[in-house]
Amino acid sequence: MFDNSALTMAPIGYGNGIATGTGGYASLGSGLHNMKLATGVSLISDNTISLTPAYNYSLFYYDTLKNNKVRSLLLTDDLTTIDTVGRARFLQFIPGADSLTLYISKDTLTYSIRDTYVGNKTVKVDPVAFSVSLKPTLYKVMLQRKGVTIVQDTITVQAGKIYSFIAKGVIGGAGVYKESVTVVHHN
Repeated sequence: MFDNSALTMAPIGYGNGIATGTGGYASLGSGLHNMKLATGVSLISDNTISLTPAYNYSLFYYDTLKNNKVRSLLLTDDLTTIDTVGRARFLQFIPGADSLTLYISKDTLTYSIRDTYVGNKTVKVDPVAFSVSLKPTLYKVMLQRKGVTIVQDTITVQAGKIYSFIAKGVIGGAGVYKESVTVVHHN
């Protein structure tokens, strides 16, 4: 709920999100607003957020529903593009996971991004940073914990595009709760 109005009438499944408006962003207006998230009749998050005109934001809900609550993270997204490269950031929301590293590699070129945000720790997030510039090509994506690959996939990066690599799931989880990396395209 955004200021007591539903953003969606359909339930949001675990690990999924709502993408509304242009490029996945909804026009919500500036100022102070109330954001609520509920499961059935249980309110699991109730926050006041401050939005500034002409900015884009990503709001993430995460945690294991301990005490029937979730945490939230509101990031300001700098959607400035670079015509020759893609820009990326890594957000880590696997509870209890220690020291995860995301590797994005092509041949001998490898980018590594460590613990940009850890859901069960208070690690500072640079709110606008899509700090990694990726040349356009097909990359192998590997999420590693203590040197062991737990997720492996591929992604084609395009010039002028902005990406969030989001680690989610539960250590040792199965099905939708299995550790995975979701890629969000911001533009």
